[in-house]
Amino acid sequence: MRDWHRFCRAKELEVDDNTVRVRFPNGRTQQVRVELTPDGYRLVSTVMRSNAVETFIASACVDGERDLSLRILQCNRAAPLVGFRWSRDNRILAETHVPTAGLSNDEFELYLRRVAQEADRLEHLLTGQDRN
Repeated sequence: MRDWHRFCRAKELEVDDNTVRVRFPNGRTQQVRVELTPDGYRLVSTVMRSNAVETFIASACVDGERDLSLRILQCNRAAPLVGFRWSRDNRILAETHVPTAGLSNDEFELYLRRVAQEADRLEHLLTGQDRN
């Protein structure tokens, strides 16, 4: 068992190896990957996979790539604790870093749920889907 697994005991958190599926009261779900860093954990969730990004860009009326970039920028300004970025493999990701020094169960869950909520929110705004 990884150290962080002990923080994921709530019934709406389903742990599988290095990922946690967060279930929301509205029935939607979001998967968050937990990666170990030298001083903590990196929590990452996919907002849009590359094929959905390509579809979004292709369906835009004007400049889909610019529109998507502006939406990501706006979310970065508005979402506390979470950052959004465009990955090298053309996915949109939501992520945060959680330091392990003094980390409590409540704090880890706060970060985990925040990444899942913000990723799910942006995914819904951009695609209307619940894929990740």
